[in-house]
Amino acid sequence: MPSEKNEGTSEVPAGMSQDEFQKLIASTQPVLIDFFAPWCAPCKQMAPTLEKLTKEYAGKATIKTINYDDNKALARSLQVDEIPVFLLYKNGMLLWRGMGLMPEKEFREVIDGAL
Repeated sequence: MPSEKNEGTSEVPAGMSQDEFQKLIASTQPVLIDFFAPWCAPCKQMAPTLEKLTKEYAGKATIKTINYDDNKALARSLQVDEIPVFLLYKNGMLLWRGMGLMPEKEFREVIDGAL
């Protein structure tokens, strides 16, 4: 049975509010948001990369997984209409947006550039 979240990443509870999201991305550390769904094949393919990065960047950057199906209002407000989508924030500002299957190297480059 498919997992409800990407193992090893920190999943945001269902129905995250705009205020909760704003607090999350206001961090002085880079915050990588992963919009996924359990039924999404590319999302599942990205899970091992995100798990690895979550462990390696612990204490330096935050990686949060948000279930698209449970957070459609938030996704709409961020203009997320396809998944997987990756958003990198720091100090509340969007620094980078990626979509679909992405190489680990690119994640490292954008996270390292924001550190």
